[in-house]
Amino acid sequence: MSRFHEEEITCPQCGKTSRFKVWDSVNTQTDEKMKDAVRSLEAFTMHCPHCGYEHVVSYNFLYHDMDGAVMIYHAADEQGEKTAQQAFKQAMTVLHDAAHYVCRIVHSFDEMLEKLRIADAGLDDRIIALLKLLAERQVEAQYPEFHTTGCYFIRDEEGKFIIHLIDDGTNEALNVDYEASFAELYETLRNEFSKDLEEQSKDVPVIDKAWAVSFLDAVMK
Repeated sequence: MSRFHEEEITCPQCGKTSRFKVWDSVNTQTDEKMKDAVRSLEAFTMHCPHCGYEHVVSYNFLYHDMDGAVMIYHAADEQGEKTAQQAFKQAMTVLHDAAHYVCRIVHSFDEMLEKLRIADAGLDDRIIALLKLLAERQVEAQYPEFHTTGCYFIRDEEGKFIIHLIDDGTNEALNVDYEASFAELYETLRNEFSKDLEEQSKDVPVIDKAWAVSFLDAVMK
């Protein structure tokens, strides 16, 4: 069951307040329509009734897709991080026999949407994290002046998966075609490192670049 409460939110445009629905948790099994609302960020978008301004409000919440075996906690602040860590430990206790379940903590909507995109595609976010790291290292080796400040697994306008790298310092971006460059390597990593992936991600709620670096350091010893 999904849970929400309402808060008074101040519009950053006109400065007036209005009631805003804050989702504490979203269960897509009971509220299937929330799948699209979360992915479009409509669930987090304030529509000011006074001036019409729209903006996305970041807050702590739990996304749970029981059918897809996905649980993601969006921790927007320090309190959210503490709550997320507690929720993760509880989930691991309950789901200790459900190895197929994906339980993650993220700290931005970009990270959340990426996790959902990966899950929707039936891919493993741990392997995608490794491939993103490899793409980043390859790009920076080829273009030494490019310094990656953001790296995301997204779909382009044609619906193809790409690894999108951003250099905020120069406002430049580079795309790496996932299918052409990494789809085959994905299968290789999945087959050859399945045991290592399980061992290195056990009881680890955050799968990101830092985890990918740690994983490679561990398996390459």
